[in-house]
Amino acid sequence: MKPLSILFFLSFSLSTALVSELQYPETPKRPVQNNYHGIEVVDDYRWLEDASAPEVNHWSLAQNETTQHYLESLVGTDKNSRRSDIDHGK
Repeated sequence: MKPLSILFFLSFSLSTALVSELQYPETPKRPVQNNYHGIEVVDDYRWLEDASAPEVNHWSLAQNETTQHYLESLVGTDKNSRRSDIDHGK
């Protein structure tokens, strides 16, 4: 059981290190203020709700690229690994 614990710890440590090295796209704040039943609410990221806006599309693509890069860096997530698992009935 001890080798399994060590493997888990090393995997967790590596994934934590990878996440801390990620360079996320900048997300500008554009405050929009609303009044709901007398309570002022500020939403800095409402502009991201307009999925048809070119700047939102650009931001989404940059986020997806960052995520894809991270996922590809994980051990055992490449296409050859998945294909090998299928071939061996895993």
